[in-house]
Amino acid sequence: MNRTGKVIVYTTGSFLTVIFLLCSRFFENQKFIIAAMVVVAVMLFMSLSNSAKKDRDRKEYDITESIKKAAKYESEGKELNTKSAAEERYWDDIKPIRIEDNTISFNLVTIKRILARNDHYKYKGTIKLTSELPVINMSENGFITQSYQLQTEDGENFKGKFFRFSLNVFNENSEQLAVHTEGYVTDSESTDSGEKTSLAVYRFEKHYLEKKTKNASMQAYRKMKGKDLEEKGLSFAGMAVKRYVRCVGVCQKCLKSFVFYTHPCAGAFSEPIYSDDGLDVYELTEEISDSSSVNGKWKVGDKTFRYYNSFCCPHCGEAYIDYNRLKGMKRPGNLVCVHLGHEEYKD
Repeated sequence: MNRTGKVIVYTTGSFLTVIFLLCSRFFENQKFIIAAMVVVAVMLFMSLSNSAKKDRDRKEYDITESIKKAAKYESEGKELNTKSAAEERYWDDIKPIRIEDNTISFNLVTIKRILARNDHYKYKGTIKLTSELPVINMSENGFITQSYQLQTEDGENFKGKFFRFSLNVFNENSEQLAVHTEGYVTDSESTDSGEKTSLAVYRFEKHYLEKKTKNASMQAYRKMKGKDLEEKGLSFAGMAVKRYVRCVGVCQKCLKSFVFYTHPCAGAFSEPIYSDDGLDVYELTEEISDSSSVNGKWKVGDKTFRYYNSFCCPHCGEAYIDYNRLKGMKRPGNLVCVHLGHEEYKD
């Protein structure tokens, strides 16, 4: 409550108290006096509560407007011009996203306030890479909840380079917060550089915030297990994945990340089939029309490929796209997945 409101309430209370003391000298009915004092006390309480609610609403509005302003500046890559150390600490506390070394930290309170009034929140940032095989972490409340390694090939060394990324936080099914992240490695920290001049481009598997603390988020995360790339946020309907984009998947068994390329098959009836270890892929061009073909096997060099073999994690062998369990996903038009450093076999 502001100072003026307090003065009015206290003055009114003091005035009514004096009136009751005067009335008590002329009225001997104590019940009347007690009842009147109760009524006044209730009125004062209601007045105080109403004023406090207005103050809370005003404060909430101020915080929300501040968050929106901070989010706008953050998404545009601008710095907030704070006037004091206290104000700077305030802005820092309500930032939706903070970059700390190689970790992207999410302020869940602020993000939820933003998404209560918007369908998504976009953010762009830059991380300086300090190792040859960098790892990008996602963090909530000071705890790392997901890690993505920027796996390299052909002797690449990303130490001292910059990872410029953009991410999109959104409400999925109004129950859980999901994050899509894409970025590229570049020699320059400048915002003017783009994918075309980059050293490598990465797309991260969809990440669920609160998956370690909220049941709905954990269920959504587990539901992705064995599903195709669209379910994992690595491919989008009607949008072809560029061949140079490196997809970063995460195994739900060993929790390690791995990198692979993906692209459509060349022919209309072509589809990918995988080796028995799930690490290599063969583009099958013949049309599969009967059960004998489905249950057959194809030998290419020293590798054996089968129709319902899964695309697997290179660390522990767990099925990442589980065609053996989810046979309904297997059809012509499936995207080819090629592990970094592994071969793609063709006729």
